[in-house]
Amino acid sequence: WRHRCGSTATCQSVNCTECMKRRANERWHREAIPLNIRQGAQTLIFLHIAVLSFRLCKYTFADGVRDEDCEGLHELHPNPTLLLSVRTIECLTLAFTIPVLWHCQKQKRPRLRVYMPVVILWFVYLLFWGIPPLHKSCEELAMEAQCGDRIDPLEVKLDCDIQGHTALHAATSWIMLTPRVIPLTRFMNITWIWIWVFFLGFAIYFRTEKSDDQATYTRNVALNVLLFNVVTIYAFSKKYYIEKSQRSKFESDQRRLEISEIMFKNLKNMVPE
Repeated sequence: WRHRCGSTATCQSVNCTECMKRRANERWHREAIPLNIRQGAQTLIFLHIAVLSFRLCKYTFADGVRDEDCEGLHELHPNPTLLLSVRTIECLTLAFTIPVLWHCQKQKRPRLRVYMPVVILWFVYLLFWGIPPLHKSCEELAMEAQCGDRIDPLEVKLDCDIQGHTALHAATSWIMLTPRVIPLTRFMNITWIWIWVFFLGFAIYFRTEKSDDQATYTRNVALNVLLFNVVTIYAFSKKYYIEKSQRSKFESDQRRLEISEIMFKNLKNMVPE
């Protein structure tokens, strides 16, 4: 189709309209994807710095003080070396991806294959956000509650697995942020795959024994999936209007450029040689 619309003579063919739409769509993608990658990289840089600072403070100060005050809390860690290794990998991953995002932000034509793995990494990271060793287990929270750490006993039941409110708040916030970090609307389908395949699979696999019956646990899973679907629909609508606004601006700039070229040619013909 590119060759069929290459000249004025062949542009009178039936397929020329569809051909021109495809060419305009290609030009739009060439302009929109780099712009959205740079904006998304800037957003992710701030997010990485904030999360990295929070996790370092949590591991260094909050968890350290609790481990010293609560006798027997160390015995709940199955492998302290593994715990330290996983948390070190977490912090190093957050730190080492910042230069990658900085590179994407500064490049005039950043590559999608360099940027998207960082976005996908966040979907993977959120699956492990609410489960040990990145988060306190139910036994650890119960021990801290007994040590007088002012932890609400209800929190022990609600915040010790992938369906805890900490993990749910983090995942919901990330889904609401996806319109700013995912370059195009069609890439937003990653969120549906994450919800129905990975989150639902993890929720079933990491089933805890804190529920009195399976009906309660199943109802909680269904409500959480419903919440994610509602937030994802909102994120899709937000991304749609952002992309629609960008496309309208691009088409307006293209029309203005074409008019300027026509005016330039007319003025050039009016000037005597």
